[in-house]
Amino acid sequence: MAGLAARLREQGVAIREGGAGDAGLAPVGSRWRLSLDGGEVSRPGTVVIAAGCGDDDAAGALGVELPLIGAKGYSVDLQGDGETPPVALI
Repeated sequence: MAGLAARLREQGVAIREGGAGDAGLAPVGSRWRLSLDGGEVSRPGTVVIAAGCGDDDAAGALGVELPLIGAKGYSVDLQGDGETPPVALI
């Protein structure tokens, strides 16, 4: 995750963590008001909620319904000859 965060910051993305609970994010006109722990207030035009399975709860507090269904993921690592696929296979 540190590599992803570093790359996003290189591209000008501001990453803020530690929202002050449900009241930490609120729509204000066409933008958002983001209150962070420690008193910082930001007014971004776009917000990404990255809480995993908790996204639906976080979005629900803002009046947005996300149809998420929790599921358990599985993976298998195999050894073999030949070319490795460039992406995961389903």
